[in-house]
Amino acid sequence: MCGNPSEEAFVKALYKSLIAEAKSPASVGRIVIEVELSGRCVVLNLRADTESHLRAVINSMLYLIHAVKEVIERVGESPRS
Repeated sequence: MCGNPSEEAFVKALYKSLIAEAKSPASVGRIVIEVELSGRCVVLNLRADTESHLRAVINSMLYLIHAVKEVIERVGESPRS
């Protein structure tokens, strides 16, 4: 996933969130998550021992990406004190 310059906060937050998940995945030994930050792009490499584990980790990563995006958008909309 790549962002334009205005999405730099999103890309950094996304990278940090995905790195945290990659360090301690739910199914240790069954899945491998590699996360790389390349400029304004976050690169994910996902491997799993079965198709169902791969589908599960893909869904988890997509949900996490969506959650990070929602939080960034809502924080940007909230009134400042």
